[in-house]
Amino acid sequence: MANRGFAVGRALVIATAAPGGYDRVMGNDELDQSLIAYFAWRTADDILAQHYVRAFEAHQEATARRAEAEQAFADMSSELLHLAIRTRKFSTRARAIEELSRRGELTYDDLEFITRDMIVHPLPEFDEDAEDLEGAYRCETMSWLTQNRPADLAPLLEQLFGVASRQGFDKDAAWALEALAAIAPDRAVDRIDSWLASSSSTRRVQALCAVEHLPLKLAEPRVRSAVCDPAWRVRLDAFLCWDRMAGESLELNELTGVNLELLREPPSRTFLARLPSIRRKRNRHALAAQLLAEAPDREAVCLLIVALQDDTFLQDLPLTDLPQSREEWAETLAIRFGDAGVEAVCALARTGSPEDEFQWCDTVVAAIGQLDEATAQTWIWRLLLSGSLPGQANALGDLLELMAPSEALDATLAEQFAVAIGTGEYRLASALVHAGVRRGIEAVMDRAQRMLDREPTEDTFQLQIDCAKALESVGRLDDAWLVSAMSDPGAQAFKVLLAGTVGKLTGAGRRVLERQLASTDFEMAVLAAMLLIDRDPSEVTNPRIREIHDQAAPEQSIDLTYDLLKAGHPPAELLPHVEPLFDSDDEEVAEPLQSIVDFLLEHRPDGDEWLERIASRTPLAVVSGAIESGLHSSDHDVDFWEEEEWAR
Repeated sequence: MANRGFAVGRALVIATAAPGGYDRVMGNDELDQSLIAYFAWRTADDILAQHYVRAFEAHQEATARRAEAEQAFADMSSELLHLAIRTRKFSTRARAIEELSRRGELTYDDLEFITRDMIVHPLPEFDEDAEDLEGAYRCETMSWLTQNRPADLAPLLEQLFGVASRQGFDKDAAWALEALAAIAPDRAVDRIDSWLASSSSTRRVQALCAVEHLPLKLAEPRVRSAVCDPAWRVRLDAFLCWDRMAGESLELNELTGVNLELLREPPSRTFLARLPSIRRKRNRHALAAQLLAEAPDREAVCLLIVALQDDTFLQDLPLTDLPQSREEWAETLAIRFGDAGVEAVCALARTGSPEDEFQWCDTVVAAIGQLDEATAQTWIWRLLLSGSLPGQANALGDLLELMAPSEALDATLAEQFAVAIGTGEYRLASALVHAGVRRGIEAVMDRAQRMLDREPTEDTFQLQIDCAKALESVGRLDDAWLVSAMSDPGAQAFKVLLAGTVGKLTGAGRRVLERQLASTDFEMAVLAAMLLIDRDPSEVTNPRIREIHDQAAPEQSIDLTYDLLKAGHPPAELLPHVEPLFDSDDEEVAEPLQSIVDFLLEHRPDGDEWLERIASRTPLAVVSGAIESGLHSSDHDVDFWEEEEWAR
């Protein structure tokens, strides 16, 4: 357009210079489009030039302001700098930290404040102009931590990591993980391993930053594993990490991290030529579209999952015909590539873990759901019997319930359920019992009831809960078993009943529980009271239940406290009885305490005084962290931070 515009402009100058030339030019219809193009080019060119001028002037102004700010902070007293760290403007904090670090005057109190504050006020998002401030903030604080290694900060860093991870503030969690690795490696390794196993390549990269702070003995196996990562970014960072830590290079094989099992034969020259392209950001989405068009070629699907294991590929998806989410990709791979596509999705699902928010496990069911029933059944049995996706076993089993009526399928399901119980594969049995019972398979229902008649053990407990749920859902749970289980609240069968059933009480069941309420064994009486309230909420007004709560030991009545709070009993009457538990460092106490915290947070401000008391007393970071986050929820985001100059 620029060359054309210049040519048109030159022609106009020559034409209008001749006698009568202006009139001839303006009256010539053939030149209309050229004139429009010329003036559009000149206008666009002028606008672009003005934009660059303004951008250059803004950059100069920002540079001058930063220089002035840096000088101003250099002139500040140390006392003022420590105060500046506690302001709501991030640029002020960052420059104060930078200056104090330069002077060697950062203190433990500064780092403790920063860590506590990040729990309730996650750092804001930054544009390019502010990234250097963020870098200074993180680097200077991390430098102080690695030099001083204050072990007392470890519990607080664990708390920050947990809160930030749950709420999706990965940069804050990554800083906490890196700091924890520097000051308490033994407490950091499990958290590092969970991130190295994440389906998110971004988290795996962030975990490597923490690995670099571990002792060499702990770091080496983790770096060597990361060098085999399917995401190029992770592999490259692992290579550089080891180079910095050990002063030697690890070999980077081009095919490392590629799932060659999908190919079933050596990769072709075309595959090898495409591999670098699918790993690079530039144009790989166009290559992905081309690979989808080559279905059902196994090399194409193998290259696609290389891309899908890199977060940036999914984050930068253009608005085209490409699938836009993990589930859409799973369904598309299954539809286009058939068995090879499902194999690819299963390979993706084996990364991460069931609790990983970035995991692909959930997509396996979506993929298999796109297949015809015969093929889907083949895949379901293959995955269930191999136990290769334990986190999705129940979801896969539930797919069998949706299959069309089939005597062959019912016979196979009954047989496999019996074999699973006989061989002690209780997880597989749990995955099958719901489908078998709801399909009306008598052999499965009979065996499930016999399973309930067995004395529960740690291994069978979950299966027995699933059997109770399945049988109750179709009205086949044996009344005699219900009454028997209710008769002894101290037995494991009662706990199965409590967790596995939701139905209303029969007359016989109610009479059994009412007898238990009169028991002097308060542990049994509390359990009976909880089941009675669960099945008949009107029982919360029963004065005997309040007596049981107040007379039982705090650790026995803590769960009953939550039930009574939900029923409207005043916290001031209930909480003093269980207050001693707030001092406990027993992690098993955390779950019932967390339920009470959640209730009080939902009923603010009435529970604020109690929340403050719990937070100041409990040594359990998971409890105090939840309280601090909840109490400051009104400014628990970037709105806490005062607007920066670069954001205006």
